[in-house]
Amino acid sequence: MSERVQLLWYAPEDPEGWIYAIGRVSHSGEDIWWHRSWAGRSRVHVRDWIRRRVREGHESVLEFGYAVFYIPRISRVALAQITRHRLASFCVRSQRYTEVSRRDFEYLEEKFEGYDGVGDLLREAWNVYVDLVERCGVRSEEARMVLPQGITTQMVIGANFREWRHILRLRTHESAQEEIRELMREVGEELMKIAPSVFEDVVVEG
Repeated sequence: MSERVQLLWYAPEDPEGWIYAIGRVSHSGEDIWWHRSWAGRSRVHVRDWIRRRVREGHESVLEFGYAVFYIPRISRVALAQITRHRLASFCVRSQRYTEVSRRDFEYLEEKFEGYDGVGDLLREAWNVYVDLVERCGVRSEEARMVLPQGITTQMVIGANFREWRHILRLRTHESAQEEIRELMREVGEELMKIAPSVFEDVVVEG
């Protein structure tokens, strides 16, 4: 499992089998349990059926699959982009109820190491923040306004498989910002492990 992107859980336990069984209800007189038992006998058939639905653009049945990820370090720049996907669900560490720590600056320090002036700017922002909170008594929810938007937070994100496909299409594209592109590529790699027929056409390798 990636340290940057952690799959917390997914549902149902066999997403491809259930997507197939649920989707077959639409065009068959057999009940769902008959289709579910068939899904357990022929994985090749199940995956081929899902691939055909994807090619045809009939993706609504993919909404019955769901996956939740924990991202322990994401900049607030990337956070602002990913939270635009309104069909997903999010839980983000608050800068109002938790104080920012020095380690929240590490991503920026690593990214811009060697650039003149950036290190000084980050140290100054940190010192001002600490001074406001500890010496001036400013509440952290107000003091956070002086912080760089590139400092990191942690988040949990969950979405159905159809929405994950949409997110991956946009956020792994070569025109996407580097940080979010790399994070979503790792999300795609994890999703491929649990439902390859659903995600193989939108996952970017490397």
